[in-house]
Amino acid sequence: MYHRAATFPQSGKVDQEVVVALDAKSGKTIWEYSYAAPYLKSMDMSSGAGPHSMPTLVGDRVYTVGVTSKFHCLDKKTGQALWSHDLYKEFKGTVMVYGYSCQPLPYKNMVILMVGGAEHALMVFNQKNGSVAWQKHYFFNSNSSPILINVDGQDQVVALMFQDIIGVNPINGELLWSHPHYTGYGLAISMPVWGEDNLLFLSSSYGGGSRVLHLSQTGGKTRVEQVWHSSRIR
Repeated sequence: MYHRAATFPQSGKVDQEVVVALDAKSGKTIWEYSYAAPYLKSMDMSSGAGPHSMPTLVGDRVYTVGVTSKFHCLDKKTGQALWSHDLYKEFKGTVMVYGYSCQPLPYKNMVILMVGGAEHALMVFNQKNGSVAWQKHYFFNSNSSPILINVDGQDQVVALMFQDIIGVNPINGELLWSHPHYTGYGLAISMPVWGEDNLLFLSSSYGGGSRVLHLSQTGGKTRVEQVWHSSRIR
């Protein structure tokens, strides 16, 4: 479980984020890990205090990111922090007005995050020690989360960014394709959905609407064809 709390309850100031492991049968707390996470001045949390991102479990580790972009790797059994990053302070990621909400995506020995900004639209970290495997591209971030797909035998990470949807090679970060998807205020929130016959569905409000793309491999490159778009479904 992941929630926010106050360092001093009587103050009414919710300035911490807490990761909690509970026993599934009894509901008893196994461990808690908390850290300081005061809101940034540019953030508007009137729509929900957060955190907005689900924890990701991989083997004996838990990966979490809070609304202020504090990224942690914790020991699943003890809750001990093994390593951490502040995506905003360290990498100058896109500050999300309503809070960071990208769920960490595991791939092989890496974990992938949408960060946004110049040369680190997407970032990949080593699961074991948190070192940066690669960071590339210039797209502003959104409130969506990346997904892993396979296009005719090639693994790709697909991310719905601020005004575009992109596909990259998870090994080296090579941009394989991109397609415009305008969304007012950049509020692309839902995750893309990968379906049968290489069809990719994406949807957003604020003018974005919904569209389906067909992806295929031609001559070693990914071909993107729009099947349909509708502003009525969003």
